[in-house]
Formats: sequence, structure tokens, C-alpha cells
Amino acid sequence: MRRARRRCVESLPLRTALLLCVAPLLTLPACCSRAGAPDAPRRAAVALPRVAAAAPAPPAPPALVRSAAIEDRAILHVQPGEGGAAALFEIGAEPRFVRSQSPGSTFLRPTPDGWMAVLHDDGASSVIHRYVGSRRTELTFPPAHRSRGLDVGLRDGAVLSVHREGGRVARLGAQAGAFSAASPHVLRDLTATADGVVWAIVDDALLRRTDDRWEPFAALAGSTWERFVANADEPVLLVTPGRVLRYAGGAWREVPLGPDAARGFGDVAVGPDGTVVFAKQLSLRVVTVSPDGSRTALDLNDHGIPPGDIRDVARDGRGRTWLATTSGLVVLGADGDLLRWYAPGATPERVDLTDSLIVTGRGPAELPPAPPVHGRVRGRVLADGQPVAGARVELCEQPLVELGTGYTSPCDPLGREETTRPTNAITRADGRFELVDVPTADVALWFAVQPPDHRWVNPASPSVDANEVGETPRDVGDVTVRLRPRR
Repeated sequence: MRRARRRCVESLPLRTALLLCVAPLLTLPACCSRAGAPDAPRRAAVALPRVAAAAPAPPAPPALVRSAAIEDRAILHVQPGEGGAAALFEIGAEPRFVRSQSPGSTFLRPTPDGWMAVLHDDGASSVIHRYVGSRRTELTFPPAHRSRGLDVGLRDGAVLSVHREGGRVARLGAQAGAFSAASPHVLRDLTATADGVVWAIVDDALLRRTDDRWEPFAALAGSTWERFVANADEPVLLVTPGRVLRYAGGAWREVPLGPDAARGFGDVAVGPDGTVVFAKQLSLRVVTVSPDGSRTALDLNDHGIPPGDIRDVARDGRGRTWLATTSGLVVLGADGDLLRWYAPGATPERVDLTDSLIVTGRGPAELPPAPPVHGRVRGRVLADGQPVAGARVELCEQPLVELGTGYTSPCDPLGREETTRPTNAITRADGRFELVDVPTADVALWFAVQPPDHRWVNPASPSVDANEVGETPRDVGDVTVRLRPRR
């Protein structure tokens, strides 16, 4: 039948044959290649003469069916630094941090049925651990392949991996093999959407791979795209500085970021419902854009979190936003309220040093409890062996020895780079004091004391290890000062 139809088409005038072949597909199919010549590669859409009958509408993309194997969990990559070994921790059915089976420095990627970790060996990726529920499959790269960490899991269980040099892509797992990109340019990133299309970013265009062939996606050519952002439940973003597109209904559509994006943004995440979260560069400001275009902005400093910047961001199916920051691991609720802050040094797993994270499914139902982020410190101020009443007491990381212009106290944070704000108290008649809201952090805190009608002094001892501060007041004993009359 196919041969008879081809002979029939080839016997028709060229104009009629083109209309019959091109109208349904908007591309030149193989049946219309010149007789006796090899089939021509598929080309971009071409302009067609007006015809009376409308071309049939393209089939709708298949509806996303969430894999029952996806478990509700969060995976954290903790890089302690100072020569310490990196580790992965998971939060699953139980509200606690559990060390993952995949150790080492990794890239984390969501997959349609779970997640995967790309393990490193002397800077060269060597193996992938792919998780479906609690089952782990180990995929090994071909000997000549060195991944850049741009790996994407497909719905058939395979993994596509971009070679370190960026020009070749290897397929691991189901129907393993290798193929080359049609473009000589370096592939910047790779992803796959729910309709089975594999997408790649090159220097100045977006490529899509269908029927084992790369094609330029003309509608988005001429832009320097930066990376993809994917969620295990499907929504995919295409990101370039100041601009984000969401893939939905078989098309890429602009996300209205508003004026915040014009001033630059860093990490971006997308939730299963299509909500986009992006973090401002060099700050703790977070902007959320809902699928309907409504925007909300939040600064973590408003929750009392010390200044810093955001390393990574994720959005789960419960509407929570996960933030790996230089000031600790933060989880926000759907309405922007602070659910958890795992402050520096607050947990033995050191999840405050999380530098990348992903959330699968709806995310864990319950969050591990966070140690208190503030505590109490008490003591007594003595001078010449006698209690000092009415003295001002401050506690901070680096109190000034001498006050400079514009400073009201040694711990005044105005104009200074400081990870902790001062806490203040006034001594009672017996010289005793209690400081509340002392931040728990991986730092040492020092006292500054000003007796009435005297200058500030910085006693050499005692210091306070902020890791040891908690709800139960810590008594540091006597703080002895030397009186310094005002000038």
C-alpha cells in the first residue's frame, strides 16, 4: 500500500504533490523527496499557498500521569568544606534526616519516577544512582564518556548524558547507545518534557529531538538560553538572565516575572502546579509567581534570619518553598510563613551547609524539628570584686574595642558586616543579667559592658559558644570588667 501510494504521489504534478504531503505535517516528509535521490532531512516549516480545507489540528500532548513510584521526600546535598566529605540526606516518611545510600559529591536531578544522583570521581562523573521509590539502579557511563552533570531521566527508564566536551550525548539504561548532536555547538543543557520531546540548549538556539533527529526550534532561535529547570512531576522552565519560559500544552510561554527580574535573579525553581520561585542575587529575597501571574515577594530578613544569599531553591507539591542559604536551611509555607530554620550548627547533620536540593512528589508530609534558633544567657557583672548595678551588657560576634563615628555601642550592627545582631540587657542591683534572643550559630560571642557613667569595656573572658545556647538559660558566671571613667 505504501509503495502504491508513493508511486501515485510521484506521478502527480509537483504543486499537487506538495499540497498533499505538506499540509498535514507542515514539513516536507520523506515521501515527497525527488525520485531516485536519498530522502532529504526534515526541514523547518515552510509557507504554503492558501487552500480551502484547513489542516488537521495537531494531536494534544498526552496528559501527565504521576508515577505511583514517586515518593514524597526531599534530598539534600551537604558540602561541609574544610576537607570534609560531602553527603546526601533524605527526609521521607519519617520527620528526620537520614543519610542516603549515595555518598560523595553529586549532581541531583529529578526524574519522571523519582530522582537520581550523578557521582563524581576526581572531577569526572563515573556512575549514576537512579532511585524509584527505595529501589536503586546503578548506571555506568561508557569508558570514553565523561559527563558534565547535564543528565536527564526519561520515562522509559533510560538516562541521557551530555559529554563533558558538550557535543555528544550518551544513552544509558534502556536501549543504551550514543548519538551526536546535529549542531557543532556545545550543548549547554538538556531536558525532556512529558510529551516525549528531548530539548537541548546550544549557543544561540533551542534544539528539539524527535524521531532520533535534532531540529532547531525556530520560534526560540536567536536567544542565548542559559539552562533548564525541571520538576519530577513535569513542569519545565527555560531560563536566561532576566527571562523565564514555562513549557505547557506543547508550547513555551513567558512567565511574567515583574520588575524584580530586571534587576537580576539567581536560582529558579518550579513546583508541580507550575508555580515559579526565583531568588534575588546576593540577598535573601524570594519572589513567587503563580500560574495565574500573581506575584508575592518576601525577604527572609523579615523572619529574623541573618543576611546572606541563596544557594539553591526548590518548590514542593504542598506549596512549600525550600531554600539552601548561607544562613542555614529554610522552609517556607504556602503563605510565606517560616516553617523551619535549621540555623548554622543547629543540627548534627549540618544541613545548614546544604548547597543543592531537590523535592520529589509532594515533599515530606512532616518536617524534622528544628532546634531553637534563639536561646538565653545569664551571668553577673563585677568590678573590683563588687556587683555592678545598671550596667549595659551586649553580646555579639565582634564587638568594637573603640566606638567609631556613628556607632552607639560596640555591637551596633549599623554599617558592619556581621552574622549576628547584638542582644542587650541591664544588670540588676545584684549585678546579674539575662540576655534573651541570643542566636544559635556556629560562632563565638563576646561581651561588651558599660557600667554607669563609664566607658565601654570588652572583657577578655568569658566567651559564649553559640552552639551551646538553647531554651535553658546558660549561666556564664562572673563577667569581670575594669572601670574606665568617661573622658
